[in-house]
Amino acid sequence: EYQYDVEKWLNSVDADLSQFNTLAAHLTWKLSTFPDEKTSQQARQLGKVRNRWKNKVCESTIRHDWTTPEQRRKIYLMCRGPKFTDQAVLEYLEVLGKLAQEYNSEVCLIGAPTCINRTAPNFPKTGDCLYGEPDLERIMKRTDLAPDQLKWIWLNWHNAVGPKLKDLFRLAIDYQNEAAKNNGYDNIGEVWREELETPHLEKFVFGLYEEVEPLYVMLHAVVRHKLFRKYGPSEIDPKGPIPTHLLGNMWGQDWASLMDLFEISQKNINLDEKLQTKNLTVKDLDGTTTAFHESIGDAIMHGVMTPQHLHRLSLLSDDQLSDNNTELFLLFQQALSKIPEIPFSLIVDKYRWDIFKGAIPYEEWNDYFWYLNKKYRGIVPPENRNSRYFDAGAKFHIPDNTPYIRYFLSSIIQMQIFKSICELSLYGKTSEGGYEENNLPLHKCDIYGSKNGGKKLLAMMEKGSSVRWPEALSLISGTPYISTKPFLEYYKPIYRWLKQYVELNNVYVG
Repeated sequence: EYQYDVEKWLNSVDADLSQFNTLAAHLTWKLSTFPDEKTSQQARQLGKVRNRWKNKVCESTIRHDWTTPEQRRKIYLMCRGPKFTDQAVLEYLEVLGKLAQEYNSEVCLIGAPTCINRTAPNFPKTGDCLYGEPDLERIMKRTDLAPDQLKWIWLNWHNAVGPKLKDLFRLAIDYQNEAAKNNGYDNIGEVWREELETPHLEKFVFGLYEEVEPLYVMLHAVVRHKLFRKYGPSEIDPKGPIPTHLLGNMWGQDWASLMDLFEISQKNINLDEKLQTKNLTVKDLDGTTTAFHESIGDAIMHGVMTPQHLHRLSLLSDDQLSDNNTELFLLFQQALSKIPEIPFSLIVDKYRWDIFKGAIPYEEWNDYFWYLNKKYRGIVPPENRNSRYFDAGAKFHIPDNTPYIRYFLSSIIQMQIFKSICELSLYGKTSEGGYEENNLPLHKCDIYGSKNGGKKLLAMMEKGSSVRWPEALSLISGTPYISTKPFLEYYKPIYRWLKQYVELNNVYVG
């Protein structure tokens, strides 16, 4: 009878939570489309009411030893995390609002060097006011621009946005750390790591990275060599770190726009435009915000991106499908986008975890950020940066206060899920945790129409947060353990190509 009463109570809590989520989603949409002070105040008041409601719910007297494991898990998920006072949550949400406002403000370009090539089409001039995203971000992807042009854009964005956010970010940390301590944590970083329910998470993710690092280092070496050939020794040290502004992305985390540097012939494959007309985007397939559910949409997308399926969707012609280079071209596009994201997603949260626990003095924040970039990514800023700057803040997830390690884990888990769906499609069963390479190369596996894979995927997703992610992973893969082997199997042709290129061109690796 007690468990029945607890269940009724939990159902009412779920109903209230659903209402809060609906209201929050509505206000978030309004703020993202028509931001004004009235809506901001409404969002802060909703945050206060929700915080007060959560504190009251979590202070309810429950005999946990009389409840079911499922009920205890629901209560745990509801009540974990920071515990704000009414006043603190209002002040904290106001700081978050200011961070968002500053990040989303236009940047008016200043100080164009005289050496900049003025003949580049559609290139902004001094005094033009643009947004970081998408305006300046789009410019950084252009391969027709000279290094000094890319450097100018990079510096304008980082110089304008970072310093404005630094003190606000420190204030946000103070509020979060205090709220975390109110609920028994040492700092907010501990709260973030707990959400992923992985003991010793930091040690665990760095262990995974050691296994995939050789692939990244090889890709880094070849990209550096290609950039050296394009720009020469004045811009690129063939044995040193790569200046981030030359990597085709504002943050150097996605190198897909450098594809033209690779002499892999292909017959006019231009999937971006075609995918948009078909309304097939990775974002459309994304899951929820946990690391595990981030993986699901990307796992399915790997099946979408096989040559066979793209041909089925009329996105590749018969000639393109029969072209031996099509497969390598498509795989390289993914590799240039996905592989650089791995060390980037690792350091974004390593950086914040260390700041949260007070290990990095305020005046050393920027130095530490670039220390991590150089150590793990082999990347440096276009010029020396001093302590006044806050270059990490130029990435949306920092002022938005969004944890990033989920993207690192997703990069690995999505390949496990894809391999499992592939095995179910081919053989009707998985290897049950015993690793085997498929007879069909993993990157070629077409999962279209797989009933076995679909059923397993649906059964896993239906569990939602009622089970921990290792149990969910086990439902589809047969093992609760994260493995990098499917990831490395998927990109094996890329590693072979890179290794051959290094040997033929005597490229320095490291």
